[in-house]
Amino acid sequence: MGAAIVNDMDYTWTFEFDTREHQRGDLAIMRHERWSLWRQLAGGAVGACALMTLVMAVVNPTMRATALLIAVMSAFWVSILLLRGVLSAYQFKKLNPPGHREIMIGLNVDGFRTATFVGRVNINWPAIKRVVETSAFFLFYVTGTAAYYVPKRVIPANQLPGVRELVRERVAPPHVTLTDRT
Repeated sequence: MGAAIVNDMDYTWTFEFDTREHQRGDLAIMRHERWSLWRQLAGGAVGACALMTLVMAVVNPTMRATALLIAVMSAFWVSILLLRGVLSAYQFKKLNPPGHREIMIGLNVDGFRTATFVGRVNINWPAIKRVVETSAFFLFYVTGTAAYYVPKRVIPANQLPGVRELVRERVAPPHVTLTDRT
């Protein structure tokens, strides 16, 4: 964990990329994304269809090939959702060679910024659709399903109130979910 710079609500944190933390961050993003309920309903519908097809295959043996195909397709789509974090962590490691996996994240009155070995991203506050605080992360959504995460472990406890205040000032109230926990 690197040093933090605080200058009139200008925060910058640096930390080393961690695969497991990235996967947890991705799961937190999936849990809080706008399509979360839809994804759960769609997953339930696929599961129900697969179960009905398997039951029909037991009752009617000529449907076994169809049941197997539907079961394989269902397992494929579920695994894609679960592997999203693993695949993005792999991509990060592929683009950022060992020794160059430090991540810089910053917040100030202009917006959110992040930088790695391969590039920089600056996002102005009006482009941030929603901010969610969980027990482990701040999630900065730029669409209903895409977000940047900031691990709370890199933010010193004395800076958390200032970060929350900055977010509340810059993001419209119905789009902010902060816990005010340390």
